Amino acid sequence: MEKTLTALKITLLVLLIAVLVGVLVISINKDFSFASKFESKSKLVYDENIEEEFSKIDFYSESMDIEFVKSKDDKVNVKVYDSKENTTTVNVENDTLKIDSDKKEKCFFCIVGNRKTVIALPEKIYDLAIESKSGDILSNINFNKVSIDSKSGDIKLNSIKEGNLKVLSGDIDIEEVDDIEIVSASGDVEINKINKHLDIDTKSGDIFIKDLTLTNNSNIKVASGDVTIYNASEDIYFNTKAVSGDVSINNNNRRANNELTIDTKSGDITVRN
Repeated sequence: MEKTLTALKITLLVLLIAVLVGVLVISINKDFSFASKFESKSKLVYDENIEEEFSKIDFYSESMDIEFVKSKDDKVNVKVYDSKENTTTVNVENDTLKIDSDKKEKCFFCIVGNRKTVIALPEKIYDLAIESKSGDILSNINFNKVSIDSKSGDIKLNSIKEGNLKVLSGDIDIEEVDDIEIVSASGDVEINKINKHLDIDTKSGDIFIKDLTLTNNSNIKVASGDVTIYNASEDIYFNTKAVSGDVSINNNNRRANNELTIDTKSGDITVRN
């Protein structure tokens, strides 16, 4: 009986401490909200046309999906979907459309809703820079220079001239690119067509290239994952270094003007001309 009372007292003490800590946290974080704890349905909270001219887009996102679509009326439009009020700022400054979706509200144990920004753009080639901590990035329009730093989320791009992508976790899918540099910790890389140059460094994930032409020497480095290349130009010599894995290359041209070095620690290398 005495042991039971002691255990009960300890339990009540722990609960009391937990309540006090919770009150302290709420008092410190005045912008803390319980209202969005279980609110996951998103709604349109921002819908504006951008009248100012710009040639660059700079996007910062804490936690939000980002989608670029073709404008139906030749106007620039930004739509934001969120589970609560709008926390995204949009403005044009120094020839740059700046979008900041920093989520300022603090909420523990929240179920994050479908936060999403949709940018409609006319037929014009823009430069794009994105820093994203969490969220997918999707585009069905063409860009000139693209720089993306993503902590978590998949990336799917249409046609771009130059790309520099740094991804901690997430798959990368690109339709066509002239010059691409990718550093990825985890995730597959699939590129439909490369026209000039590539430099890809991945720690974990497969690399698949459907059509490859080079005008400069290039590199692929993979710690763990397969490398598969189809429709490779005959003017490429494939210099392969595989620690563990099979290598299969047909028609490897040692007299080619361009060289692609493929270095894998664990994984197969397959090249088909």
